[in-house]
Amino acid sequence: MKIALVDDDHIWLEHASDMFQKYAKERSLSLELFTYDNGDDFLASQDKKIDAIFLDIEIGQKSGINLAVRINETWEDCQIVFCTNYLHYAMDVYETKHTYFLVKEYMEQLLEKVMDKIIHKINEKKQEVFYHVIHGGMTCFPIKDICYFERKTRYTMLVTTRGTYNIREKIVDIIPDLPEGEFTRCHSSFLIKLSYIGQKDGSFYHLIRGEKIPISRKYLGSTKREYLHWCEKQMN
Repeated sequence: MKIALVDDDHIWLEHASDMFQKYAKERSLSLELFTYDNGDDFLASQDKKIDAIFLDIEIGQKSGINLAVRINETWEDCQIVFCTNYLHYAMDVYETKHTYFLVKEYMEQLLEKVMDKIIHKINEKKQEVFYHVIHGGMTCFPIKDICYFERKTRYTMLVTTRGTYNIREKIVDIIPDLPEGEFTRCHSSFLIKLSYIGQKDGSFYHLIRGEKIPISRKYLGSTKREYLHWCEKQMN
């Protein structure tokens, strides 16, 4: 996880950094921390793909709320936690999309609660994937709705509980976007959601909706292990 702290108070930055390092160590959390004393330097660092930013509302003569608006517009996956010494800003922050409004003196007591909320949102995001639908734009598909993928000559057919879509991505490029242990590749042309399999019959999977999907010799061993492992997890 990558966290940024943006505040023109260098003493506060050091104190907050110590809190995060302690938090990460106690929970064995892999955490990269980046600190900035102004918003311009933070905006220039967007290639780091920050997961969340803890942002002072007053950064020198500039407004942290204005910076948050820019983040919302251009970097919407970055969660924003406003940090301030002044409660009267509480209404102003609702001009932006943010995860939490935090009074600095209570940060140590509330850090675990705030981080739990951030992590929960990150995990929720991982339950969605985005693909280029042919003759359409980039479309979001909830993992829970996906049944299987079938590669055709020039496109991949994505079968979901809500309909079927033709997408540009190849199966080899799709696999890294999917949660581990939930899908199995049983053929060079097929990638199936394990919970969608009704039964295995020799060199075929029979899917819940009735489709019969071939299992090729190349993937016979790996898909069998993945299917058995998934079945074992359902019984635990």
